[in-house]
Amino acid sequence: MTVKVFISWSGDRSYKVARKLEVWLPEVIKEVEPLISVKPEAGGLVFTELNNKLRQADIAVLCLTPENWYELWLSYEAGMVYGRTETLTKICPYVIDAKCRDLPTPLSHFTCLKDDEDGTKLLVEAIATAAGKRPKSAKLKKSFDSKWPELEAFLDQIGRPKTPPDPKTLANDFMKVSGYIEKHRSQLEGPLRDLILKTVDNFMSDKFDLEKAISLADRAIQKSKNSFRGKKSILVGNVTNFFKKNFTQEELREIVTDLESYITLDPDETRRRLTDRVLRILSEVFAHFHRKLLDRLDECLNAAN
Repeated sequence: MTVKVFISWSGDRSYKVARKLEVWLPEVIKEVEPLISVKPEAGGLVFTELNNKLRQADIAVLCLTPENWYELWLSYEAGMVYGRTETLTKICPYVIDAKCRDLPTPLSHFTCLKDDEDGTKLLVEAIATAAGKRPKSAKLKKSFDSKWPELEAFLDQIGRPKTPPDPKTLANDFMKVSGYIEKHRSQLEGPLRDLILKTVDNFMSDKFDLEKAISLADRAIQKSKNSFRGKKSILVGNVTNFFKKNFTQEELREIVTDLESYITLDPDETRRRLTDRVLRILSEVFAHFHRKLLDRLDECLNAAN
């Protein structure tokens, strides 16, 4: 069942998010047919086109930012769709770079959805329900999980301040993210040491499985990355996304495949060699994180001068 999703916007940031959702939503839910808002011109053809879209809509997504939520056209578009569907759940205020509690009336009467992972997942589930799909299905979850990092990175970029903060603020942010980098490293050392022990034991008992080793290592890395979910930075944006972007699953596969050459017939020697190699790799990876952070600091300081 096709669901027609009207995407409402006003202002530059809101428009960029609306255009992104126009492409992104059908990638997550193939039954979505997006209908994007146009700038209305009273009495003109554009106004007629706008009303035609509003009459077709099964659900409306309002891309709201602090600079646009008093715009009358947003309330008008929400009211048109609400009047057609007669249900509050078909109006989805999607709040960008702001808090739901600050949303003014009448928009505050609808269930507010934040532009974070949880809020976006609720948006997808609401649209899935309107399309007659199961909102909690494993297929939908898999589709959302695969597409969310792309939207998250985009929203993070949209939400960054347009004017650089002062050097002291940047320096404090640099130190904060440096601490996150070192915490990420310390959180990984223990699990990776345990993985080495398991890998050697499996190899000696002829149970070594390269794909399983990659999966276990990836799980440990993802668990550590996810511990920084919700952490924001002026320099790098979303901290979890910063870690994901600068060390990929493909790079992990190359490293684990390379570690095979360090396995010998002597268990103690293998443990020593693998441990040394993994610790060297950790140093290289986290030195890369620090370099990227330093590059961002230099960019922001140059922009401020």
